[in-house]
Amino acid sequence: TFEGSTNSSSVSSTTNTPSNSNSTALNTSIFPIDPQIFADAGTASRTVVAGAPVTFSGTVFGLKKEPIGNARMVWSFGDGGSGEGMTVLHTYYYPGEYTAVLDVASGYYSASDRVRVTVVKPELILRTGGDVARSFVAIENLGSDEIDLSLWLVGVGNSAFVLPKNTLVGARKTLMLPSEVTKLSTPDGSSAELRYSNGTPVTPLKNARIVLKETFAQTDVSVVMQPTLPTVST
Repeated sequence: TFEGSTNSSSVSSTTNTPSNSNSTALNTSIFPIDPQIFADAGTASRTVVAGAPVTFSGTVFGLKKEPIGNARMVWSFGDGGSGEGMTVLHTYYYPGEYTAVLDVASGYYSASDRVRVTVVKPELILRTGGDVARSFVAIENLGSDEIDLSLWLVGVGNSAFVLPKNTLVGARKTLMLPSEVTKLSTPDGSSAELRYSNGTPVTPLKNARIVLKETFAQTDVSVVMQPTLPTVST
């Protein structure tokens, strides 16, 4: 979505004309200027994961919808955080509803756009299975919201597989990652780790649930993965 500038301005021109009587005539022309730029902060709403870095990208357009590359772009994320630039990273640490606002300026003109951000606490199960010849990593979303795992990492030892952009796991759905794709060997009983895009591990809860499912021929003990959120002192 994008919104244009609502401010209008005027330009005046002045001409001084000398005369024999040493008087000066003032000739002034005034005309309005229509909004010249528009801001686009991306989709009108999005759902992100608490504790995970989120990428925000904005665009500025001119009157003919042509991109403007030298405009100033300032973000306010609704949780006290801010950033500047066309593409910025921000982390929301607590679940809730936030409004991210993009303010842009180019010359005398300005515009803004906003995004409604829903931050959810993920409930993910990570498990491995298969054998040495063929194995898999399964990520199950137990929550009621679709989870975006773009650029998250699945680590096994010193190796890691980066999930492509727009890797989505629907509510109460399972993402299967075969070894043919990940190039990771994760047979039954092996250990794997889920990390955010910045490399920070998604830490399991202290009292993790044990989950066994008969839908997989071979499966190991799984733990519910949730981010480590900062504590609030009172």
